[in-house]
Amino acid sequence: MSYDFWVGTPTCLIIFGATGDLSRRKIYPALFDLFLRGHLIDKTRFICTGRSDYSNHSFRELILSSLHSQSSDSAQKINFLSKFEYIKGEIGQVVKLIREKITPQEQLIFYFAVKPSLFESIIEAISETGLITNGDRHSRFLFEKPFGHDYHSSAKLNNLIHRFVNEGSVYRIDHYLAKELIQNILVLRFSNEFLDSLLSKQFISNIQLTIAEDVGVEGRGDYFDQTGIVRDMFQNHILQTLSLILMEKPATITSHDVSYEKLKVLKQFKVWNHDLSEKTLVRAQYEAGYINGRRVVSYLEEKDVESNSETETFFAGIFECATPRWHNVPIFVRVGKRLPKRLGIISFFFKNSVGLSEEYNLLRAFYSPSALRVIFQPEERITMQLFLKAYGSEFREQPAQLSLNVPDYFNIAFSDAYSRILFDALRGDRLLFASSEEILQSWRIVDPILEVFKKNLIPLRRYSAGSWGPKESELLPTRFSTLWENL
Repeated sequence: MSYDFWVGTPTCLIIFGATGDLSRRKIYPALFDLFLRGHLIDKTRFICTGRSDYSNHSFRELILSSLHSQSSDSAQKINFLSKFEYIKGEIGQVVKLIREKITPQEQLIFYFAVKPSLFESIIEAISETGLITNGDRHSRFLFEKPFGHDYHSSAKLNNLIHRFVNEGSVYRIDHYLAKELIQNILVLRFSNEFLDSLLSKQFISNIQLTIAEDVGVEGRGDYFDQTGIVRDMFQNHILQTLSLILMEKPATITSHDVSYEKLKVLKQFKVWNHDLSEKTLVRAQYEAGYINGRRVVSYLEEKDVESNSETETFFAGIFECATPRWHNVPIFVRVGKRLPKRLGIISFFFKNSVGLSEEYNLLRAFYSPSALRVIFQPEERITMQLFLKAYGSEFREQPAQLSLNVPDYFNIAFSDAYSRILFDALRGDRLLFASSEEILQSWRIVDPILEVFKKNLIPLRRYSAGSWGPKESELLPTRFSTLWENL
């Protein structure tokens, strides 16, 4: 794909929280990736703010230390670092200094890589300084998750932002939507009509989505212990992904039309039969165990985690989407930390067919069912399992797999989802960013689940690190005479 159409509006990206972990781990490497690939115009520059005591030189050294894994010559790094300027101070003072440093010709983009509790004071300072617009251009505002911790707080946050900024200037980041293979599902379905016809209740028996992480809380114990896996992964990444893969074909590939179709899915998405019990929902927390032959500690032994914490690190459930296409198709979801490996996979299982041979019909229960699988991490691959005649004189069916390793067929335009996110924000494309209505609808789904957790109506189970979760999770698909696929 060519990006030559983004032809050169002078742009200033202003980062609040510039010395934080997110900026160092994700933002600076992503910007450098864009720079190396020629996706940053010469007139793009960065103003970074914080309360830490850095000079421009020492701050650029901080950025340089975050680029250690990216190979390039020193001249490229020097050129890239020259685009950065650091401003230290309190929010009101910093924003006034920014006002003095920008030009009326620049497109301003404010990146909030800070806690949501700081959003209001920053936006108010920007508004008071007259930077909601710059010249005849509306400034853009990028917000990281979590976007609230429940429906009420999310609605309050949206109302706060909308007091100052119109929705068209708001970019709520969900980096899962920037994963190439998640986006490719749209093309896979809607540009191959025969396949879109197959992906419906007429042919699909169930859908399974697994997002597994082999890591623990990775030094984020304080944050995660207040959040849990449902808020951290299900409310945003998983529901956004499901809304994208289950939606109907949008009228156009624009943010407005895609969001309209995603919302229709979210409004019809619910726990199976509204049954908020352990028959449909499981939560659990990992204990000590072994991953790749290495012993790892329990969640309660992690740094900054309360010794009596009831925070879930694993979540599984049975859901349904009551749209005409998917009505009565069970959707199995599981997500967790300290599982056997890192994996993201969506599987559409086709209904069993009657085979040609008697042996096939006798042994069908022992075969993995035919399925279309989309693996989006750590590799990117699309597979479809079919049955073919086994080679030889005997007429016997045998499972076979069509497999497409997606990177083998395309040039990689971005090394990381954050590169794509920042590139789209720089050029003003909101397609991969969640709307306020989507966020609120997601909380409408999640809040009742969190409420039964809070009341302990669904017990907190335990599972060994390195396993696929508690036995209660394994029982969920058996209600529909199926199992979690063997991963």
